[in-house]
Parts: sequence; C-alpha cells; structure tokens
Amino acid sequence: MRLPSRLWPGLAVSALALGVAVPAVRAQESTGPLPVDVVLNGRDMQRPALAVLQAGRVLVRIEDLRDLGIVTVFDGDLLIEGERYLDVDGEAGLSARLDPQGTALLLDVDPRHLPRRHVAAKERGVPVAAAVPVAFIDYDLNFSDQRGHTQASAVLDAGVSGAWGVIGSSALIDSQRTRVVRLDTAFVRDFPERNLRLAVGDTYTRASPWSQPARFGGIRFGTDFSLDPSLITYPVPSLAGSALLPSTVELASRSSRQSLSVEPGRFAFDYRPRFTGAGEVTMIVRDLAGTERAVTRSFYSSTALLRPDISEFSLEAGALRQDYGWSSFSYGAPFVAASYRRGLSTVVTLEGRAEADAVTRMAGAGLTWVIQPLGELRVDAAGSQGEAGWGGLYQVQFQRLAPGYSVTASYRGAGAGFRQVGDLRRGRAATRELAISGSIVMGRFGGFNASYLRSEEGKIRRSIASAGYSVNLGRAFLSIGAQRFDRGDGTDMSVFGSLTLPLGGRRHAGFFADNDRMAATFEKVAPAGTGLGYRAAVGRETGRGAWLEGAATLRSSAGQLDMAATRRSGVVMTRVEARGALVATGGLLMATPSVDDGLAIVEVPGGERIPVFLENQPVAARAGGGRPAIVTGLQPYVANRISVDPEALPITGELGGVEQVVAPGWRQAARVVFGAREVHPARLRLVDENGSPLPPGLAVSLGSGEEPTVTGYDGEVFLNDFEPGAPLVVQRSGVTACRAVLPAAMVQDPLARATQVICRSYSTESHK
Repeated sequence: MRLPSRLWPGLAVSALALGVAVPAVRAQESTGPLPVDVVLNGRDMQRPALAVLQAGRVLVRIEDLRDLGIVTVFDGDLLIEGERYLDVDGEAGLSARLDPQGTALLLDVDPRHLPRRHVAAKERGVPVAAAVPVAFIDYDLNFSDQRGHTQASAVLDAGVSGAWGVIGSSALIDSQRTRVVRLDTAFVRDFPERNLRLAVGDTYTRASPWSQPARFGGIRFGTDFSLDPSLITYPVPSLAGSALLPSTVELASRSSRQSLSVEPGRFAFDYRPRFTGAGEVTMIVRDLAGTERAVTRSFYSSTALLRPDISEFSLEAGALRQDYGWSSFSYGAPFVAASYRRGLSTVVTLEGRAEADAVTRMAGAGLTWVIQPLGELRVDAAGSQGEAGWGGLYQVQFQRLAPGYSVTASYRGAGAGFRQVGDLRRGRAATRELAISGSIVMGRFGGFNASYLRSEEGKIRRSIASAGYSVNLGRAFLSIGAQRFDRGDGTDMSVFGSLTLPLGGRRHAGFFADNDRMAATFEKVAPAGTGLGYRAAVGRETGRGAWLEGAATLRSSAGQLDMAATRRSGVVMTRVEARGALVATGGLLMATPSVDDGLAIVEVPGGERIPVFLENQPVAARAGGGRPAIVTGLQPYVANRISVDPEALPITGELGGVEQVVAPGWRQAARVVFGAREVHPARLRLVDENGSPLPPGLAVSLGSGEEPTVTGYDGEVFLNDFEPGAPLVVQRSGVTACRAVLPAAMVQDPLARATQVICRSYSTESHK
C-alpha cells in the first residue's frame, strides 16, 4: 500500500524524534526545520542549530555552520523556507548524524574547515612616549699630568629635542690646540612606526659586507630597525598543526618552554628561538580527551636574513668628511649612494649597494642563503672604477652555530684597483684573506676555541693562529691560551692566562700573565646609583720593571668622577675625568649623569624626595619636593621600567602604582608621573553630647571615601586621611546611632594626641 505524500512530513518528524531510520525520498519530500543541540567533534557547543532531514540526509542551516566557526565557502546549497541549507555529508571533511533521541546534531568537522590561527612572535608592546621639550649638554672633561706636563681636553655634546626631533652639535677642546674643533652637527627625525630615520648634517654611510661606513655631511634617509629593537627582522621557524578539540600546545626546546591554548582548527606558531643558529623544537598538542601528539623539528635561524615581508633601504648624498677631529669644516667632493636589502624567501636574502662621486664608482651585491638545517652561506661580489682603474672584490663565507659548537670559514679577495668612494689610497696591492674559527662548549668542563687567519697583500704574507680554553673553577673563572704570529721576518709565540675570583659585594680579584708581563688586580665596582668604586693593581713588565696603579670612581646625582694614578719606570702619571650633563626642562636646570641615548623626567607630587629606580636598580636622582628627577641612561624605543620606593614615602604620603613602563625616543625625554598625594593621618576620639566616649565595636563610615572602620577603646578611631568638614556616621547593629562632622582643624601632632569629635545622636539631629 502506498501512503499519500501529504503524510510523509508527519512520519518523518516522528522518525526523527524516535531515532528511526527514514527511507530515501525525493528532494521535495522534506521535513520542516527542527531545532537541535550541536555537538562539534565531541564537544557540546551549548547552542542550538536548525536541521532538516531530507531523503535520509541531514541538512544544516549555513548560518549556523558559520556561527560554529566553519569558514569554508560551500557550493550546492539548498533553499528551504528562505534559508540556505547544506547537505553536510555531501562535502569532504564533514559528516553529520542525529543522536538516538533525535535532539542533538553530532557534527564531525575536519580542521581544514575551521578557522586558522596564526600566533606571531611578540613585537613592540610599549608605544613610544610623547617627547617632552628638553635641552642638554653632555660633557667629558679630561686632565692628565706626567712629569709636570699637564694636558686638558673636553668633549662637549649639546642638543635640543622634542616631538619634532633632535638637533645637536659636538665639539673637541684640547689644551694642545688654540681653537675649538667642531665634530658633528645634525638634525635627526625618527619615524618609529615605520622604522625610518632622516638625518641632515653629519652622519655615516650605510655599511655593507664589501664596504666600510664613512663619515659625511649631507642627508641620509632610510630604514633603521633600531627604532624598534623588539622587531624580529629575520625569519623564525613556524610550526603548524591542527586540533579537533580545544587543546594545549607546548613548545619546548633546550633553552625555553612556552604553552598556549588553541580552539579547534588549524594553527601555526612563529617560534622565536632564544639563540640563533641550529636548534630543535618539539611541539606537543594535548586535547581535552587526553590525547597527546608530539612533533620535533630541526631548524637554523640567522639574523643575516630578512623576512620576506620587509625590506631595508638607505639613500645618501653629501660630501665625505676629511681630517675629522682636526678640522671643523673639511669636506671632500660630493657623492651619492644607495643600498637595498630584501628577503626573497625564508631562506634567501639579497642586497645591493652602489656609490659614486666625481672619480670613483662602486657597486656590489650579496646573497645570504640558509641551508636548512645545516648553516648559512654568504656570497658577495663588487666592482669599482676610478683613478686606480678597474677593480673587483669577492668573498665567500660559511657559518654554522649550534648549541654545542660553532664553526666559521671565509675567503676574501680584492684586486689592486678596487676602491669604495672616499678611499684615496694609491699603490695598494691585491689582497687575499682566509679566516677559519671554531669553538666547542663542554658544559661543566669548560669551552675551547681556536682560530686561524692568513692574509696576503702583494708579496707580504702574514698569519695568526690562536687557541684558548676557559672553565669555571667553583666561583672562579680560568682562561688560558696561546697565539702564534708568522710574518716575513720571523715568528712570535705567546701564551697567556687569567684567573678571576668574585668576592661578593661588587668586588672581585684577578690575576693575569703572559710572556712579558704579569699583574694582580682588586676591584670594587661603583654602584649603579650613587657611591664609590675603586681599583688597585700591581704588576711587572719585562724590561720596564714593576708598576703600580690605583683608581677610584665616584658616582653622584651630578655625574661621575674618575681618578687614576700609575707609576711605571719611576714615572708617575695622574688622570682625572669628569662625565655628566646639564639638562634644562620646564624652567629648571639640573646637573645629571650623561644623557647617552634617552632620559625620563620623573614627577612625584608631595613634599618629600624619594628614591627612583631604573630596572630595579637605584639611580642617583630623587623625585618629589616640588622638583622632578632626571633619570638618564634609558634605552630608546624599548620598555624601560621606572619605579619608586613606597617605603620611603612619609606616613603623610599615599602612592598609587609604584612602577611605570616607558619607551622614550632617541635622545628624547619622556615624562613619568606617579599618582602620589599628600594625606593627613589622624586619631579621633568620638564622644556623645555628654562628653562620654562611644563604646568600642561601633561601625564608623565617612563620606570622604575613607574605608569603613570601628570604634576602639575610649572611642578612638584612626583615619588614614583627615578631611575637614567630612561627614561621619556611627552605626550600632546596622542602625544609625549618631552623626558628626570633622572639625576644620586637627590638634597639633594628631598621631600623638586624639582630636575630640562630638557625635550627636540621630534622634537629636532629626528634631533640630
């Protein structure tokens, strides 16, 4: 007997509810959408979805699949009651069925249909702080005397910085000369969000493996990755996997271990090794069901590579400096130069550079190739044309760095005519150079290193071979070695050794000896903030006899003073050096240690000056008392932790956070303000209208925001901060007993004596 088609929907619904298999039917013979719970890969998703049973197939609403995290775009969907549905079993990597009760949809999804999570290596986490206008003069003063001949010199470095950049100039003053020699003058503007730097004035050319940096005056614009030291510019190993259930992924190596949680789907992690070179990392995936999988991968990472998604360039134009340190404004002929470097893949980086002036043209290219997981190979070639004629240069280097050993070998050759712009040497012969070095780490048995260098310049041949061994002996450190120097007219052999013994309290003793001399030293290093350090040494040299040396270092909030005296061959030489800076900001002029690369202006409101710390080390400056502290020596563009000592606050001071993280720009000042405020702790004695003290244990609350407290013996209450005119309410068993208003003034010495306050009963107050 054949049932009418109008009865099929009702039978299908009944079969769905009872878990009975339904025979195949035509597509138009369909049930209506039914709400069902969803279990995805064995995990109850705690959310419903709409499903349709049609011809023995389970169709799921596509909108629900998207909400469940399924990201694949499917074809061939069906339209039911205005909604798009998908035949799940008709797609590869998907399957669906109903549970026996017909109330839950059991959905199995391959991870390739789920979201892919990519966890990149952490980069800049602290934004660059806004620059505070500041002017400074760094100084380095030197005085020396030998046999009554006194010499004095000074290097001054003045600058002004703000949000617009930095402009500065440096000069050398020497008692042997009759004039001041200008060293460098430049305007520098950094763009840290794009890792770009603009320098106008005296600066350096960009170095390459076949050319040296040179001083010049002009303009330079290009990439500077030092503006984001946390940026990972080289490719790092990427480990990929997948999970059907929520899982924990652990990355473990010899030097580090980290753990992360992942949702179902595919994932990839960029693993940043603690050390570059050869390494091995294991990825362990554990899901909620206790299933564990482990994959181990060997890799080789190198900072000589660039990631494929970033590039580096430099554009330079100007005139090369001449007689630097002797003449203030001596410049050569104009020149232009450009360089570019880019990662072609995760294992290959290509770079090139070209330079040209009126007489010399030079261009070169280099390729770095990491041969996974063996090591890195570098090949460079360059050519030049100028007054010396045509010349070429080539070099090849292979390096392998591993946790237990390292080896480097290179060969370089340059023709007699090869020059870079600014190289004016004449009559130079062709050069060849072979260098080999290696080291072995043997754990507690120490380490061994050896190197060999052979160079040829025309008919002149030289070679140096050396070997060394170092090991920890308890707390002491021993280092010994030997070196052989061969040249055309003979051979020199030398052996040397040193022993260093830490003594605690920043003190250490040492001993050194080689073929011609020996020395013993004792040193106490000056503290990071303020304090004294000193050094004493005694030794003997072949042909010159015994010698003595003493030195002391004094660090203060105004800078550093170094004093030293040496006696050799009956001659006494003394030297004094003073280093520091004068900083002007906000109408104040302060003496500080040298500015170096970055500084912070630390403000702590209140009347007391309290210690300031940089990276948990005390600095010379103190903040408070209406004057900021100038903290120098900050690292630009990285997180610097500045803190204050809350224990140093007087009892009348209250401090919020005790540490702040700041990243100043290069030679710029960042403002750091701690939210301190002055408080007025006091003792109160609460009495009733008759002058009798309130009993202990009553609840006391103040409208000033003071934490609730209770009355003590003789009606006494301690307040962290006395606020005149603040309302006070006393309650007994949750019912208001009396009210009071704090007086306009406290008694003298409010901690030694209690201020008496009348608490008027609530009934009395209500009838007034």
